[in-house]
Amino acid sequence: MVLRRSLAVLLALSLALVGLGVGGWWWLQRQSPLQLRRQTLQMPVAARFLPRDAALSVYLQVPPDALAAYARAVAPARSRANAAAGVDRLRDGIARAAGLDWSLDLAGWVGDELAVALRPAATGGGPPGWLLVLGSRRSGGGRDFLQRFWQERSLAGADLSITNHRGLGVISSDGQSLASALPNDELVLLASSRGLLEEALDASQIESLHQASDPDLLAWLASGPRGIALVRAQARERGRLLAAVQP
Repeated sequence: MVLRRSLAVLLALSLALVGLGVGGWWWLQRQSPLQLRRQTLQMPVAARFLPRDAALSVYLQVPPDALAAYARAVAPARSRANAAAGVDRLRDGIARAAGLDWSLDLAGWVGDELAVALRPAATGGGPPGWLLVLGSRRSGGGRDFLQRFWQERSLAGADLSITNHRGLGVISSDGQSLASALPNDELVLLASSRGLLEEALDASQIESLHQASDPDLLAWLASGPRGIALVRAQARERGRLLAAVQP
């Protein structure tokens, strides 16, 4: 009798340990950066604010801070450190284009939604423009960021202009060629000029102008592409390129 009880206890402990092992393995698999490349790409919220005639649009659909871990996981062993550092440099470079420091200005609040669009140079030799859309991982994160962003520039002596466009307040600084708008507390629009930002707000109200209603993009997403980012390129000579970033 005692032996049978001991065997029963041993069996129960063995089953419990097996269960814990399986559960731990499953948890580790779920947390692995490699899971990111299996996700199905969705229509980005930011697509409504990106005009269809943008020369290049890139939508990131993972937390930016997870990119280095992902690059390290998919790179060959000898290249993992360089891959992670390269992704961090790219992320930091996008922030610097807007006059921002990723670690100080964005890392604490930017969530899964990040998009950048490039516009060709204007007729007459004007510089090319860019539009950045940032989604917040917490309520009010975008509003808090913009308050700090413009307060620091005002204290530094920048001349700020506040106008209304499409029912939204647009803040711009001519001296620094920057403009911003806040469609809601979780979404921030930054652009290289007020004109470009107003074009994005116009596009958001007209289906034929924004990317969220682009039939080619809708059809492509319906095919279920997987990856961590969506790239859309517009070229008159070659048509439109749609691609999922997935090693």
